[in-house]
Amino acid sequence: MLKETEANISALSPPASASTRYVHFANQVKNVGFNNALNEVILLAHLAHASDRVYVFRPMLLQRRPTLPSQTFIAGPAGGEDAMAVSLARWNEACPLRERTYYGSTQVRLSMGLNGDSDAAEHMDRWTTFLRNLPDRCVEILKGTPLVFDYDVIVSPKIVSLWATISVSPVVTRFAWSPLVHRGLARTLPRLDVSSHASDATIPRLVAIHVRRGDFSDHCAFLSGWSPIYTSWNLLPTLPDGYTAPYPQDHDDFMRRCYPTPQQIVLRLRSLRAERGSGLEKVYVATNGKGEFLKELRRVLRDDGWKDVLTSRDLELPADERIVDQGIDMEIATRAELFVGNGFSSLTATITMLRLTRGKDASTIRFW
Repeated sequence: MLKETEANISALSPPASASTRYVHFANQVKNVGFNNALNEVILLAHLAHASDRVYVFRPMLLQRRPTLPSQTFIAGPAGGEDAMAVSLARWNEACPLRERTYYGSTQVRLSMGLNGDSDAAEHMDRWTTFLRNLPDRCVEILKGTPLVFDYDVIVSPKIVSLWATISVSPVVTRFAWSPLVHRGLARTLPRLDVSSHASDATIPRLVAIHVRRGDFSDHCAFLSGWSPIYTSWNLLPTLPDGYTAPYPQDHDDFMRRCYPTPQQIVLRLRSLRAERGSGLEKVYVATNGKGEFLKELRRVLRDDGWKDVLTSRDLELPADERIVDQGIDMEIATRAELFVGNGFSSLTATITMLRLTRGKDASTIRFW
């Protein structure tokens, strides 16, 4: 299936046109987790669209994973549909080296007057104006220069300023998972008593929860030494469970939110089930946890009256679909009647974005 994905990339890209304008961000992020990379792809694809240019999509250079085409994970406008994006191969065909104009992001940002106080909307507006007004048909932002949207912009309250724009962008409203993700999803939905594959179909009576384990223990311990806040779209003020760390820090309360124990998870879900009174019965656990932790979590959830508990580790997937299991987790969490996520996680932030842009009420997005 992965070879089929690679073979289909050029077919998805529209034919080269002498009038089409392109932008290739050769300085895209690398060696990060999937959702950090995806968040950048969404912002850059929207920037290209707003600038009247075609976005050039690149392979995803992910941490602890092989280099994979973006289309292994995503479809939609950012994945080459609707003539809004093209592959590197199509870019090389449409824009040979002699026709490219190169810009370093540092010099561009200085010329725009962007600084550490500039929010995400300012970054987007000024980059949009810059790229739209360039006469050059083939623009490349140089590899090795700073990111267009750096970490401080994407994960901090600065990102909230961009919500009104990004939430109606076709890059987000027509976002889609790849056929490979949907194939794995089709295998999994029957285990949740769901037969419909419609992308906007809510899975009734299901609460999906995001429970990080593994290296997140170290991340939470690191954050607890500061005055942490939630990340990215989890900071939207319409969400019901906002968090501002008290000073001095309440370590136990923070760890409950960042790295909850099985018993803390049970208590939180019990409270939300009583609050909603909507007949929630099943739990889907999107997690990188394993072994004894999942065994204990399943036991205490069932003891608390949940009829069925399914985890990421229970999915029966062939090797190629296992590569995109995060996308399967995220689509289930996007469709669930209720979602409970980790406010400090970029995966949760992407699910938050997708739920809101698919019309889910903010009250159905909760945090630990």
